[in-house]
Order: sequence, then structure tokens, then C-alpha cells
Amino acid sequence: MSGRKTPAAEAAIPIRRGTPPAEAPRELYTIPEACQALSVSHMTLYKYIDAGEIPVVRFGRNVRIRRGDLEAFIEAHVDADGKAPRQRRRKTARSA
Repeated sequence: MSGRKTPAAEAAIPIRRGTPPAEAPRELYTIPEACQALSVSHMTLYKYIDAGEIPVVRFGRNVRIRRGDLEAFIEAHVDADGKAPRQRRRKTARSA
């Protein structure tokens, strides 16, 4: 090979590998990314998933969450005044 690029190679669109630019919104989030976005632990996130509150997309063993589903979950958990609803503490039986 003489080092010359073929016309097909010059016209090819470069493939970008790695993470997208920070300003581009992601369409699918991994579990750690969704945990960070919601500020919850992975166990809490899996509880929401198991309860059916957050739908997931599965690719084999890989689990992803759509951005729209995360946004819908957040909107469903915000009061009309824009604040998150307060959770009631469960009463526990005190031992005597």
C-alpha cells in the first residue's frame, strides 16, 4: 500500500467511540447513571424497578432505563408546589 486513501475511505463517516459529549442528553441510562441522576442507592432503584414504578429495557443481561421513564418517575413523585412529598415514618413497636 502506498499510503493513499481510497475514495471510499475519504468519504467514510468517522466512528466516535467512548462517551458522548457532556452536553448531549443520554437516551438510555445504566443503573449507576440512573442512581446518580435520582440520588438513590442501587438497591433503592432496583426496588422501584421490581415494583414496576420504573420500566427498564433489557439487552440480554444488560439493563437500561429510558430518559423519558426517569423523567416521568420524577414528575410522579413531585407535589403540585414543586417539592418532593414527605414520607411518613413507620411506627415501630417499642419493646418494654
